[in-house]
This record gives sequence, structure tokens and C-alpha cells, in this order.
Amino acid sequence: MNIWTIGIIGGIGSTLLLGPIGLVVFLIGYGFFFYYMKYRGLLFVQSYVFLKTLSQTNDVEMANVKANTLTSDEAYYHGDEAMMFAQKMCQGQTLRVMALAKQNGFKKNNLFNI
Repeated sequence: MNIWTIGIIGGIGSTLLLGPIGLVVFLIGYGFFFYYMKYRGLLFVQSYVFLKTLSQTNDVEMANVKANTLTSDEAYYHGDEAMMFAQKMCQGQTLRVMALAKQNGFKKNNLFNI
């Protein structure tokens, strides 16, 4: 099942069980889920940009600035490159890329600084 199918089934199910209030609660929760997933994707790309900049300049402060100024619109252009890096260096596990960046000094923005 893909995410849209789960959303449709969840919306219908919550509406049948709880009526219109169930649908509203479900849609709010679904919105928070998408916002959180956007944040995690941006954090992964920022981690990659941090590691890439750190390997080029060997300056943690500069790498943090470059990674944290990356917006979700700009992260789109680094996504494929970041996924190739994760495949090559971390067996495709994006959480390992984020952990590696954190070990090397990456300081991320919080959830509300997107």
C-alpha cells in the first residue's frame, strides 16, 4: 500500500467511526505526519551537505552554516546525490548518514526552523 491509499482508507474509516469530527482529527494528524516527513527528508539532505562541505573545507562552522541555510526547495537539487552517497557509504540507510554528520559536529535547526 502506498501513502495515499492509507490516507484514503484512514479518512473514510475515521469518518465512519467518528463522523465529521473523526475526519477533521484524521486530516490534522495526516498533515503533521507529512510535515514531519518533510523535516526528516530535509535533515537527511542537510546532513549530506554538511558532510560534503566538511570533506571539502575541513571547517565545521562553515559546513554547519551551509547545511543549515539549505531550504527544502534547494534540498530537492541535492536529493539524488545524497541518496547515492547513502547507498555507497551507509548501505542506503539515511539514519546512518545523519548519525555520521552528528558525530562530526553537525548542529541541526529544530523542527520549527524549516
